[in-house]
Amino acid sequence: MEIDTMSDPMQVDNQEEQEDSCYQSFFNEHKEVSELIRKFEQPECFDTIQQTSHSILKILSKYMEQSQLLDPHLTNIVSELMRISRKVIGLNEQKMTFVDCMQERLVRICLFQTICTLTKVRGHKVVTKLFPHEIVDLEPLFELYKNVLSSEWETKYILMLWLSMIVINPFDLTVVDPSGQLPVNMLEECKLQLSEPGKTRDSSCLLISRLLTRPDMAKEKLPEFIKWGIETISGPKTTTFLRAGIMRTIVMIFKIGKRDELLDIIPLIWANVTAETDNNNTMLRHLNMKLIQRIGLTHLKPRVVAWRYHTTRLTLMHLKKQTSQSNSSNEMEDDEDIEINEEVEQIISQLINGLRDKDTIVRWSAAKGVGRVTLRLPKYLGDQIVESVCELMNANEDDSSWHGASLALAELARRGLLLPERLQQVIPLLEQALIYDVRKGTHSVGAHVRDAACYVCWAFARAYAPEIIKPYMNNLSQGLVKIAVYDREVNCRRAAAAAFQENVGRQGSFPHGIDIITVADYFSLCNRNNSYLSISYYIAQYPEYCQSLISYLVDSKVTHWEKSIRELASRTLAKLCDRDAKFIQESIIPKLIDRCVETDLNARHGSLFALAEVILALTNLGVTFDEDLQDKLRNIVPNIEAKRLYRGKGGEIMREAVSRFIECMALSHVTLPATMTVASSVGNRQLKKKSLTIFQETIDENLKHPNNEIIEMAVASLKSFSHEYYHTSPEFGEEVAKKYIHQLNTDINPATRRGLALALGVLPKQIMQNYFNQAIDVLISKLELEQDIDLQDADARRNAIYGIISLSENIGLCENGVTEQNASKIFDALIKGTNDYAVDKRGDVGSWVREASMASLERWFTLVSPTPLFTVEMATSLMCSLLKQAVEKIDRVRDNACRSIVRILANEHSKNIPLREEISQIIHSSDDGSLVDWSSAEKSFPIFVKLLPLEIYRYSLLSGLVVSMGGMSSHVFKHSTTALIDYLKTSDDMSEKILTVMLEIGVQYALDDRVIVPLLKSYALLIGHGVFERFQPPQYDYTEKLIVATTKEIVGTCKNVQKIMLAVDLFCELIKYSNPTREKAFQRLFTSCLLSKFPKVREYAANQLYGALQVCGDMVMTDEQLDAVLDILCGTPWLEGAAIVKPSVEKLYEITGFPKPRVAQPANTTPKPQE
Repeated sequence: MEIDTMSDPMQVDNQEEQEDSCYQSFFNEHKEVSELIRKFEQPECFDTIQQTSHSILKILSKYMEQSQLLDPHLTNIVSELMRISRKVIGLNEQKMTFVDCMQERLVRICLFQTICTLTKVRGHKVVTKLFPHEIVDLEPLFELYKNVLSSEWETKYILMLWLSMIVINPFDLTVVDPSGQLPVNMLEECKLQLSEPGKTRDSSCLLISRLLTRPDMAKEKLPEFIKWGIETISGPKTTTFLRAGIMRTIVMIFKIGKRDELLDIIPLIWANVTAETDNNNTMLRHLNMKLIQRIGLTHLKPRVVAWRYHTTRLTLMHLKKQTSQSNSSNEMEDDEDIEINEEVEQIISQLINGLRDKDTIVRWSAAKGVGRVTLRLPKYLGDQIVESVCELMNANEDDSSWHGASLALAELARRGLLLPERLQQVIPLLEQALIYDVRKGTHSVGAHVRDAACYVCWAFARAYAPEIIKPYMNNLSQGLVKIAVYDREVNCRRAAAAAFQENVGRQGSFPHGIDIITVADYFSLCNRNNSYLSISYYIAQYPEYCQSLISYLVDSKVTHWEKSIRELASRTLAKLCDRDAKFIQESIIPKLIDRCVETDLNARHGSLFALAEVILALTNLGVTFDEDLQDKLRNIVPNIEAKRLYRGKGGEIMREAVSRFIECMALSHVTLPATMTVASSVGNRQLKKKSLTIFQETIDENLKHPNNEIIEMAVASLKSFSHEYYHTSPEFGEEVAKKYIHQLNTDINPATRRGLALALGVLPKQIMQNYFNQAIDVLISKLELEQDIDLQDADARRNAIYGIISLSENIGLCENGVTEQNASKIFDALIKGTNDYAVDKRGDVGSWVREASMASLERWFTLVSPTPLFTVEMATSLMCSLLKQAVEKIDRVRDNACRSIVRILANEHSKNIPLREEISQIIHSSDDGSLVDWSSAEKSFPIFVKLLPLEIYRYSLLSGLVVSMGGMSSHVFKHSTTALIDYLKTSDDMSEKILTVMLEIGVQYALDDRVIVPLLKSYALLIGHGVFERFQPPQYDYTEKLIVATTKEIVGTCKNVQKIMLAVDLFCELIKYSNPTREKAFQRLFTSCLLSKFPKVREYAANQLYGALQVCGDMVMTDEQLDAVLDILCGTPWLEGAAIVKPSVEKLYEITGFPKPRVAQPANTTPKPQE
């Protein structure tokens, strides 16, 4: 065994990272990549070299987040690429031959692009270690670099990385270049790249830093460069990119240079460093922070202080060895031997201030700087730094300070610089950071603080021995669990889980740690609902965490600024009732009751919602409430009314919460006295009112609110309230029912109609059975579309549908409910809803009504199908309506219709449905119908077109199908059209039946643009695909009927330009048919389209006719006629006035010989005498 001691933190982290990656997969494409790389040196592959490079880039890019998987094969890949690179650029005797310089340049570009991608994926530090570093390559590579175009930035980038590896070799530059100009020229070329914003700047910084820190360059060239850099940075015209490049270079110089040489140049840059601290540019502040810490490290001698904390696990075998190691020279120095000059104190001060910076990247750099510098300071100064960091974590500091301080604590702990005796002070601050969440306006800040606090906990797990952490074990474990399951941000939940897992693995003393990390892992915590409702419920079974979780929910999440979090926390709190009901009843409920009338909206709403859920959950667990508690619960709603908490901001969400509270209060059987004394909202008077009236008035107000969510919650509360309390006063319930029916019938307010329509469906059966027919008649009347467009409301019509079916289900099949006399009336009303295609500025709002009708028809089927009321005619009408919606254009509607069909067919009482077996067989032909993604047009349309042979459903199917085929949605248009055409190609006998039904649809929906426009488009598509090609006149008269019907749609007062254009497309398709169809099609094109009152239509008709004649003109006229017609179509200015284009149309008639259509004369042309 060996002693496990804390060594260099970065080395430990890297080693553990490599070990942790073993669970990953493999670099599966390494053979493919190797084969592709070899193509770079195969002349026969040069023509496709770009595709080769692209293939390699595509493969490597997949490993961007798992780049360590490349490591086993990285040496071979890089070695092969660099070997080929040397051959391409001629660094060895076997220079590759190319056809010309362009081919050479292309191969070189692709090759270096591949290497560049490899550095991007795995990191240049790892990849460049594998580059060849032969000294003889220095000058040729630099000459190539100078000749490369600036646009080939990948080549320049890799060449500079390559040069930076060569220059670190310990050789005399005069051996390569006796004149000494080579390093000077390299330096000048690199300076030019410092102002570039891309990767070449980074590689030039690296090359300059390595070049200037060489022993033969540092003495003379390093001070010169520093002076030039400072002068350039201070210049007024220096760009931000150049300043960043110079500063990055200086940072790298201080990182890899020798301390003795760097101490001499610190005075040259110190003034500029202090001046850059307040720069507005984040990148420059970040680089300045890195430079400050590097200067501090240069001032201090490299050493590891003896006072830092060591984590050790000792064995007797190694005790003697460990004792000798503790006396090593680098830890023998006393604190008094360390000299701290004024600059170091300023550096420490700036690093501490950097923890307050507004940008995370600067704070992160400052935190690492604090850790690195403290590692070389005496104990008393290290203790002062820890104290300064802790001072940043107070209520007067903003979130940036808290975040920076948390990062600094983590860095100090990882390096053993946060001594165990400090934990007593740090742990309480850490607990505050774990729950840090400060409201700012409509949101809050603090997620980054909580994330950093989890990082601190993770660092503690690695830094301290279990006996050190044990006193704080409960606080840390409870704090991490709370964040892991309840934090709003998924990254914080995952960070807390990672820190918890690290502590379980390294400390081993977290209660039930193994059980918890098995459930609360990286993936299970990504879903917030799952974290709250499932994982926290599981963890709460352990007493160590239960009350902590409950208290955190109540104190932080029930009062959260986001409404969805408050509601989710309330449901979670209710679920946790069975974990510790006594604690919730005795400690939580009184707290929630007090908050229900607080001035803070979030606390008020969340507490009321949580209280509602909790009392219901406790009731379900068999807990009873004493009279005192019931009295407090009864008075909450009147107190909210008295304080006018519905008014102003947040009134709507308070109405939702009150509705939910009334619902849960009723379900919890809280008793109501006959009367209650309540405070008046005006003055300080006390009023005595009937208890039922107090709560009923609140429900009625919420029912009439324009917000649909409030209405739905009010309906739910009315249902529970009426069923719980109306039996104590039946006459009160009767009055409510009559009032609702009357107001629904007379009130024109859409919001009132929405709420009352739903309310009639949930009132108790013993009350509504006396008013069933009256209520049904009123609800059916509300399905009519109002004449006044301002009164039309799709939500009200949708709710009327739901009200009808809910009321029917509530009363049931009985003498006072659904009977043979009213069943048809109710069913017809539900069917009528499936034909609601109302449109407003929000779009197809009628779809809401259609969806409600489909859902209600399914419920109606369940209600009446076992009885004789469900006739064959009713079954046919039901299926026709659903099948029509199943092939329409809206995915959501189509999905709901298909699912309803599948469920109805699966019902044991569906035998009355005509052709049930045939429909079932087709729908289930490819898969279980319930598993098909019916919203997918690609999957659903090919199934439903197979139902077209069923004559009883053909009209309904085509009514919906033509709307989809002619719709605006590209994917629905594509798949519906393809499905029908493919089906008709395999079933010739169906074409005539389809055409017949489509003509019937045109007659049924004449002048209804919703159907006629897509119908015309469908005609043109089917004719264009040759589906109706065999129906040639005079044997068939379908096409003539089609022309007549289309003409009626576009003549007269038609103003729909799109419809006329679709008619043009149709007529152009019909000219392929024989006479008299061809003749009539040309007549309509000439008279109705080329002479249209819309210039756009005239131009479109001319263009379409020209295109059609180009394809089939030789079939309909002679070559001379065709040339003349085409000349007129091209030469006429169709966008001009009708008087200009009319002679051209006359000439078209003359050339083609087609007769002009006869204009019907009125029966009596004599003018009527004036009276």
